[in-house]
Amino acid sequence: MEVSLYCCYSANLKKYLIDNGLRYKIAAKNPNSLADFWVFVRDEKLDRLLNQWAARKTGSSFYVENYGGNNGTENARAVCR
Repeated sequence: MEVSLYCCYSANLKKYLIDNGLRYKIAAKNPNSLADFWVFVRDEKLDRLLNQWAARKTGSSFYVENYGGNNGTENARAVCR
């Protein structure tokens, strides 16, 4: 079973996700840019929170699509760069 991952490079977004009940699985440093990032498992709750975050920041109806699968078991689509 493959799991979709989300790499978060924003400390403010990471705090928002944690404040809303999510936990990251891995914290790491990008070897090229030396930027810190946090890896979350992609599921319905994360997508909903990302939509809310984007709507608050932009005032738009931006949304993130769920990439298939059932019960949070999506195919891996995220790439950490």
